[in-house]
Amino acid sequence: MLKNIELLIKSFYQTVITRYNIQLYKKLNNVTNQFDLIYEKLLKRNFEWDPKKKTKVFVVLSISNWEKVLIDEISLFGEVYHFSWPNVENFFDNYTEWLKYYSNLNQNLINEFSNFYDPKYNIIVFFYASDFSISPESINYLRRKNVLLISFCWDDILYYKSNVKGQPVGINNISKLVDFNLTFSPEIIPRYNFNKTACFFWESIKYEQNVVINKYLLNNDDFYVLFVGTKYGWRESFIKKIMTSGIKVKCFGRGWPNGMLDDNQLQDYVKDAPLTLGFANVGYTKNVTTIKGRDFEIPLWGGLYLTQYSEGLTKYFEIGTEILSYKDIDDCIKIIKYVKVNPIKANLIRNAGQKKAINYTSWKSRFLYLNNLINTIYNNFIK
Repeated sequence: MLKNIELLIKSFYQTVITRYNIQLYKKLNNVTNQFDLIYEKLLKRNFEWDPKKKTKVFVVLSISNWEKVLIDEISLFGEVYHFSWPNVENFFDNYTEWLKYYSNLNQNLINEFSNFYDPKYNIIVFFYASDFSISPESINYLRRKNVLLISFCWDDILYYKSNVKGQPVGINNISKLVDFNLTFSPEIIPRYNFNKTACFFWESIKYEQNVVINKYLLNNDDFYVLFVGTKYGWRESFIKKIMTSGIKVKCFGRGWPNGMLDDNQLQDYVKDAPLTLGFANVGYTKNVTTIKGRDFEIPLWGGLYLTQYSEGLTKYFEIGTEILSYKDIDDCIKIIKYVKVNPIKANLIRNAGQKKAINYTSWKSRFLYLNNLINTIYNNFIK
């Protein structure tokens, strides 16, 4: 009972704060052109970008699992140097401990960039980091005439700015100091703009690849739903309700009895599963949603995916023909039961989703979009 009460309080607090901020900054925002914000910054620091020069990339991120793909695909721009640090899963016990970690990390960052920097190149600095790790002083040190600074954040809709035990959470400082930002939550863009910084929804460009078509899943005698992810928040009670309706669910991940799957096992399970379930809610909220990494991974691996509705999802997939989405538990159960009795239709959606994901939602596709974005910035800036 106490656990449920704590969950309700967390959910209510995060939902109210997040929705309030979304609506507040939407009303306060008067920016109509993201590029104007970028050009204003570039002009102030006499930015120079020579198309005749080669480009080098300085990537600032810590790898816990999937992040390696960012380093692989950003090599599209040129030679890549990766500045990394051990992943910190939890916050430090107190501010003093964090400050020691923070100071050492940023001194290392400055030292490594000093060795990396070369004025003979165009340089991109790409952050997938937060104010918890990277200081404003470090970002200012990295800023040079021939350096373009870009930040990407996945959890900005919930953790744009906050503190835990005196330690900063989010990207409030980073986002203001870089030249522009990338997000998967279009609702949060006005908050970036309010802080006089540009932000783009990270779209993608078609990258044609061969698609292996799955066979129809005609045998539904052992129909089940697969879920892979940490057990926390509302997930446990949500899945219990699905099981109570008579649907078998197999759960893997931290906190579930079946334990974790490695990357190869995960892909195999997704390919074999009749249906894979996802959640798009942020933190402990129920209905504040954003795009999640699984939204791209599951279709890419050939899985039929049913996830919670989010606005960003519609910018990549056709709901109902390439991917499935639900708005609440009753809607979710209704869709699962439809999939169970319509395997041919379900497989058509699965195949269409995989084709769309391979051609439009790979990280390679997103970095092609980023390349076009940088070219647009340069071509318009010099005019």
